[in-house]
Amino acid sequence: MSALTPPPEMTVSEHADAYGHLITGTGRSRRWKTREPQRAILDAFDQPEIHEINVIKSSRFGWSSILMQAMDYFISHDPSKILMVQPRGKDAEEWSKEQVQPTIDASKILSSLVPKQRQGGSGNTIDNKEYPGGPLRLRASNSPDGFRRYDARVAMNDEVDAYPMSAGKEGDVISLIYSRVQDSWNYIVANGSTPTEEDISLIARLVADSSTGYPFLRCPHCGDPHIRTFEIPGEENQPIIIRGEEQPVSPLIWDDGAPETACYVCPSCGGQITQKHHAKMMDSCFWVGEHWEYIDRKFKFLPGFRARMGFAGIWAGYVVSPNTTPANIADRWERDAKSPESKKAAVNTMLGRVWREPGEEIRSDALYRRREPFAADVPIGAVYLSMGIDVQGNRWEFEVVGWGSGEESWSVDYQIVAGDPSQEDDWWEILRPYLLDTYRHESGIDIPISVVGIDHGFLGKRVDAFVKRMATTSVMAFKGVGSEGVPFVESAEARLRRLRRQKASRSRPEILGDHEAKLTVLKRLAVKEPGPGYCHIPDDRDRSWFEQLTAEKLVTKYRHMRPYREWVMLQPRNEALDCRKMAYAAMLLASPDLNASLGESISMGSQSKQNRRVRNRGLR
Repeated sequence: MSALTPPPEMTVSEHADAYGHLITGTGRSRRWKTREPQRAILDAFDQPEIHEINVIKSSRFGWSSILMQAMDYFISHDPSKILMVQPRGKDAEEWSKEQVQPTIDASKILSSLVPKQRQGGSGNTIDNKEYPGGPLRLRASNSPDGFRRYDARVAMNDEVDAYPMSAGKEGDVISLIYSRVQDSWNYIVANGSTPTEEDISLIARLVADSSTGYPFLRCPHCGDPHIRTFEIPGEENQPIIIRGEEQPVSPLIWDDGAPETACYVCPSCGGQITQKHHAKMMDSCFWVGEHWEYIDRKFKFLPGFRARMGFAGIWAGYVVSPNTTPANIADRWERDAKSPESKKAAVNTMLGRVWREPGEEIRSDALYRRREPFAADVPIGAVYLSMGIDVQGNRWEFEVVGWGSGEESWSVDYQIVAGDPSQEDDWWEILRPYLLDTYRHESGIDIPISVVGIDHGFLGKRVDAFVKRMATTSVMAFKGVGSEGVPFVESAEARLRRLRRQKASRSRPEILGDHEAKLTVLKRLAVKEPGPGYCHIPDDRDRSWFEQLTAEKLVTKYRHMRPYREWVMLQPRNEALDCRKMAYAAMLLASPDLNASLGESISMGSQSKQNRRVRNRGLR
């Protein structure tokens, strides 16, 4: 009958303290003991209200060991299918050999449930561990095919900031993992990572979308609770706001050049808190979040937690790492802050905070708030229209931009044309209605598109055929060159010299300085007042367009102590930015007089398009 007796009710941390093992850095095992800052995270795994745990952490918090205790629980106490994901195949293999299998071997209970490893056996392999109620599967985030055909109740995702931004046709990796677990009513997904750069850190975004909590410690002198912080010199330190109130913080301070003097200062009584107080303070640690709290080893959830879909965010920085002393933190900071490369590593791994690269960027939400109603297709200030086309695997996307004095611009139209560019032999027949379209100007005149720029980077031969089919100088293909120092478009003299060197029979796309093009567009978007350089955007444009337009950021990085600048993607799609670059480049090469009257501009555009014969409203 004992086999039919259900196991006693235990939280994950209680189970870990009773049965868990810790695998040390040397590969040896010893009995596990939960430290109080870790207890809330362990117990979050078996809370029915929580479906997602997002932990932004320092490198010494013990996240890997927490995952091993949760794995033990879901194999031996609450048998469930488990999916464990590491960034790469090599990481998954090492994780299996150095953590998963040693944890199983160290436990008599787990060893009795998971088959012994045997050569040629299928019940216990590097990427698959079978047990009643299982199995446990280990996968790599950069191999999306490995997730197919499998489901799970529990997903544990380690170092998610090292996951690829996209899993190709499958979409982003986290969404793909979610699709494997959401058929279970009591599913749980745990994401943990040391963060990376502010705008591209996945764990930072996941925590921001959660109901986030912080660890509170009690002052050994007055007993008041506070959150430990590290104020980075020269940066604006943001207050911690929970439930609308700024929380008390205890900063780390020390005398310059003397890290051994480091201590925390209580915000209530001003008392100095040193390492000798650390262990006792850790034992009294409790957590408070926006819609939840963990006090006296029990969770309490506020009504708003369900509105967050059961997402619990946890900030677990250096301040709750068990073996990090104030002197060690101060000493490492004084050493690492001297170099941008090592300073970034210290901010990410020691402090558990995102790195803010100095650089150029425009926020999509700020642009979205700038939308405005247009009185007509083309507002009164625009006198010239250009089109930029971006070619994708299953569509064409284009933007029509109106230009006025001082390169003030209006986004007149943006459309997506479905199709397969790799299969369509004659793009002209598909795109013709859009190319020959006219747009109603606020003055009452219908004006045409004067010049077209198309990206030559994808399906270049078909782009060449399209440009040749148009047989007009008003349609230009552009090939991007990424190096700094290459101008947005060539000067007339440089272009003439290049064309003379190239054979007329060969493909001769125009040269577009991609770095300068992005920088120019970004600077134009940063202009805040209507006038020269300002970009007007209609109020019918959706948010995804703004996100694509601002999808890249120019940052300063360092290699061997030498700075260099690099564009980084903030999100996978940037077609709107590419279309704007093409439309801008085509206008610059056409070199119209943007100070001319509307009638003069239309006349100049018509003279440059001698082969255009038909004009109509086309497909709108």
